[in-house]
This record gives sequence, C-alpha cells and structure tokens, in this order.
Amino acid sequence: MYRLLHRLIPTQRLLSHLLPTAHSSPSCCLCGDVEDIYHLFFRCPVKFIYWDHLIREYLWPGTTIDHIYEALNCLNLRKIQVLTSCPISSPMLLIIAISEMWKAHWLHVFHNVPFSLLAVFRSCRLAIQRCHEEDTFVDE
Repeated sequence: MYRLLHRLIPTQRLLSHLLPTAHSSPSCCLCGDVEDIYHLFFRCPVKFIYWDHLIREYLWPGTTIDHIYEALNCLNLRKIQVLTSCPISSPMLLIIAISEMWKAHWLHVFHNVPFSLLAVFRSCRLAIQRCHEEDTFVDE
C-alpha cells in the first residue's frame, strides 16, 4: 500500500524511462498497453475482469473500479461498502484484493508463472476466508 500511495510502483512505463537499456518498452506484459500504476492495478483488461468479479461477489451494487481507486488514493477505504454476505470489512477486502493481484503479477514477471485469473480469485477467496477465521478466533 505504501508504494501505491506514494506512486513508487515499478511499472513498465517508469522502468522504461529510468532504465531504457534494461526495459525498452513501457508496455504491459499481459495486454501490450502502456503500463502506468492505474493500468497495472485496475485497467489492464485481464485485471479489469478480476475487479469486476470481486465487485459483483463482495461489494455493493454500483461500486466501480474508479470508486475503489479513488478510495485507495484518499485512504478512505470505508467509503466502499461490502455486501452483508462478505465476511470481512471493506478495508481488509481491498487490501487483500490488491495484495493477491500484486503477488500474481510479480510471480508472472519474475518467475514466468502464467497470470491466471482463476488462481488469483482462488487465492483471494482463501485469504478472505483466512482473515475471517482469524477474526472469529480472536473473538472467541
């Protein structure tokens, strides 16, 4: 979250500007569009599907990716409302969602592990369940 808030994410656009010999292209490795922070986390067509699915499964109808991005940028994560069926708070949900996507993205970049939406959805669900179980355990 610190890197996201302070715009210190090593996107292809930034790396191609700072290290042009090592990173010749500003393009996203998944879709080929220019990769800036907004694209990396939200607007890449592959990741857009991830967010669309999470919004439909856990968040209040009418929530958009732009709402999430705005809430993250101003650190007002409670502004995003979860459905009553969601077992965790909106701040935890958003942190988990970004964390799981971040892990999958860098596994793809550094270890050539294919970016699989199904795998990211599964890991996100497991992390949400684990968070809920930890909260429940603490309450007992």
